[in-house]
Amino acid sequence: MVADSSWFKKTARKIVTAIGRKLDVNWFVRFLRIAQEEDEAQARAVTDAFKQIAWVNIAVEKRSSNIARPPWTLYSGENVIETGPIFNLFRDVNPFMSRYQLFEATNSWLDTRGEAFWLFNPDLVGVPTEIWVPNPGQMKAKLNEDRRITLWNYEIENEKIPFLPDQLIHFKMWNPWNAYRGVNPLVALDTELSEDFLSGISNLNMIRNGSIPDGLLSTEQRIDEAEAERVKKVWLDNHKGAQKAHTVSVMGQG
Repeated sequence: MVADSSWFKKTARKIVTAIGRKLDVNWFVRFLRIAQEEDEAQARAVTDAFKQIAWVNIAVEKRSSNIARPPWTLYSGENVIETGPIFNLFRDVNPFMSRYQLFEATNSWLDTRGEAFWLFNPDLVGVPTEIWVPNPGQMKAKLNEDRRITLWNYEIENEKIPFLPDQLIHFKMWNPWNAYRGVNPLVALDTELSEDFLSGISNLNMIRNGSIPDGLLSTEQRIDEAEAERVKKVWLDNHKGAQKAHTVSVMGQG
């Protein structure tokens, strides 16, 4: 029994050691992955380029408005169509959107998200009577076993509104990483956008909090900690902020 017990303990120790090493390796790999994800998240200072970067906002607005501005004509072959359900659909779009806004919104989503959706609201016989342009981030695809999209869910305010693939049009830019979704065309400018944004924040903070005067008058006398704090407060009161920049400071003793 002693020999058996000793053998059992040695075997159990080896198994536990092996499992521990495996868990340690897995933990370390997970740690590296988490650290990498955190570093990448911190590096992506720009989460909404349209909101955070002025020149992106201007470029998207100019492109989208110019695309939506030209006159729109519906043709059937060489014949101009000026009546009918399709003509009415693009003329009226929906109660809150004009044809101009439809094309403007569609191109804006393509420029900022790499994809756009048209959701059709049909009448009783299935003919589309309205077009809606949702935020692409709120559209979620459901796949079947063959990896084909069988349903789209429009997720808004804790509600999922289902759409069949033939009830919408999905415009998307080619995405080498995801065949089902478009890719943001600004993805290649991530570093440049972050540099612009962080530089702007740094400059703004320097203007708001800068306290470097153009001139300084002081004495050679020693000052204690309390006096140093008083001098510091006077300094900041006199020079902190853009409106107090380039002023001369006259200090007391110290």
